[in-house]
Amino acid sequence: FDESRFSESNRASFKTIPWPVLAPRSTLTAVQINWESVEKFFQLVRDLLGADEQRRLLEKARLRYHPDRWAAKR
Repeated sequence: FDESRFSESNRASFKTIPWPVLAPRSTLTAVQINWESVEKFFQLVRDLLGADEQRRLLEKARLRYHPDRWAAKR
């Protein structure tokens, strides 16, 4: 996803975006993407992988979802 370029023939879809939540992609809805669910995802990352990995993933997510990054994918 991070290296993908999108166009009219190669569009991003809700299901292809790697949302940072614990719900499975196959059943994920927009309502499930909220502050609480993202917070739970990153808390689990911290619990399982430690604070350093959590910080690394938070930085990666910040860049992934930045509006300028999305504009550049077009």
